[in-house]
Amino acid sequence: MKQTNFIKNPAFLFLLLLVLIIAPGNASHSVTAAETVKRHEVVFLLDVSNSMNTTDAEKLAPDCLEEILYVLPSNYSVGLVTYGSDVQTAMPLDAKREQVGAALRQVNYIGYTNAGAGLERALTLFKDSTADKTVVLLSDGEIMLDNPAATRASEEQFNRAMQAAVQRGIRVYTVAIGDSGNVPQANIYDSANRQGMLFNVSDAAQLGDVAKKLLYKVFGIAKTAVSSGELQNDTVHVRLPLARSDSIHKAKILLTSTVPLSNIGASYTAQSGETLNGKRFAVVNLQQPQSEAVQLHLGTAGGGNMQADLILEMNALVQVEVKNTSSGLSEQKKAEVRLIPVSTVNQNLRLLHDPYFEGKSVRVTANGQEITGLVEKGTILFFLPADKSQSVAVKVRYQDLGINLIAPDTTYVEINRPEGYGKIIASITVSFLAIAVLVWWRMRKPEPVPPAPPPPASRYEYAGKLKLYVTKAPDDSDVAPMEYNLYRHFRKEEISLGTVLENCGLPFNLAGAYKVFFSPGANKALVLTNKSDCTILKNRDLLVKDHSCLVYFHERIHITFEDEKSELILEYKSVKPSERH
Repeated sequence: MKQTNFIKNPAFLFLLLLVLIIAPGNASHSVTAAETVKRHEVVFLLDVSNSMNTTDAEKLAPDCLEEILYVLPSNYSVGLVTYGSDVQTAMPLDAKREQVGAALRQVNYIGYTNAGAGLERALTLFKDSTADKTVVLLSDGEIMLDNPAATRASEEQFNRAMQAAVQRGIRVYTVAIGDSGNVPQANIYDSANRQGMLFNVSDAAQLGDVAKKLLYKVFGIAKTAVSSGELQNDTVHVRLPLARSDSIHKAKILLTSTVPLSNIGASYTAQSGETLNGKRFAVVNLQQPQSEAVQLHLGTAGGGNMQADLILEMNALVQVEVKNTSSGLSEQKKAEVRLIPVSTVNQNLRLLHDPYFEGKSVRVTANGQEITGLVEKGTILFFLPADKSQSVAVKVRYQDLGINLIAPDTTYVEINRPEGYGKIIASITVSFLAIAVLVWWRMRKPEPVPPAPPPPASRYEYAGKLKLYVTKAPDDSDVAPMEYNLYRHFRKEEISLGTVLENCGLPFNLAGAYKVFFSPGANKALVLTNKSDCTILKNRDLLVKDHSCLVYFHERIHITFEDEKSELILEYKSVKPSERH
């Protein structure tokens, strides 16, 4: 029996065209948002003067900041400035969190109180970027140096720095311990009150409550309450609420207590995990949990109340589907919009396709107007007017769903309702008829299809060398810095990072390295192309998969490989004349 190939039949193509044209109200499209994830920069500013020995004898102020440090999601960068008579510590925003935590635990209260120098230094840590910027200042309120003139100068410096923060869009949240009526005339209260961002507690023991207000109210971190009650029980059972644990990038369990916590242990199944203990808090941090049950073993000083919060974090890309839902002339034209958060590792995995999210409502802001979306089968469904062509900026409060979704802050939805519909239909019909005739002609007289020509070689040549620093190896071994002279070994051809590392004698493979490529570019630049699932950052900008960027001399690239354990810093440098032969 002869088998008909409908795909090559011009009549079939023409009928298919008519079906598509007759039903324009059901047209839809899907795209992936290319916007970048919103970044946040936070600087902790801590008063470590001698007077804090009185207001905070147990050193609960650094404990409060350390609690915030370990709960903030991964799209937050945290720096630290401490001040006494002058600035004592200044840790940049790219410092690792364990380094900031170690510095907070080593705080000593000594010297006078130069708040002006502290705040001025804190403002210098922020980058010129689109990140949200916040200072969290924790002090007993006073400004005092060894003479009245120096005290007045520091107070004026503090007020000027506050005004500079306002002008630069930097939020300053001031946490003051003690009674404002008992501090000297020179203090932080007046300037902080003018900003309207002052938390005042009479006793340092209340700082735990302030930490939660900052986390959940100010920073908007989503959490789920797990357990609260007397600390006489030595075990807490936590169950992750999602049916699919592979959609969770990180799960954090925050334990807080009104009395000291000690000997915290945890039983779980995860790719990796750690327990971070403070004086009155503990954080169990799980990377990619692989089971829904976590058991915590507690040790305390006795008495007091405990609370456990669950903080879930997901990494997502956002896909968009738009479908016109009405075609009658008398009806208002509407577009059915579905936002689909998918895993950055597996884009076939819809992160919200879980009974936990189904039917939940979420606030959506479209072009500045707030509407309500509904979770349906892994999508966030809402409707927008479709009476004209427009690009709509959409923001979603994913916190309403009880999760922290690390995803593009803004997604642009294209709503298209073209004018002159009849003319467009006629034009499309004529075009497809011409295509049908062409297909029919080629069926009559088949012609061999020539092979695709190879991609043209770059017209540029390499001009520099690579310095490579493996900052974290898969086996935690130490790797000496490596250097690779691109100018000497290659002229125009593309080369992978894996090949470079292999030629440098690296004893192990880094997952995804052979899918990261270099090629020469104009003005001696290096073209970096990402075909991998690695996390590649240039100046805090993410280089997404299947995209390229230019790297110029003395610029650095930070790469976290596909195993999410191994890390490398790549620096592109010029070569000396003696190195060119």
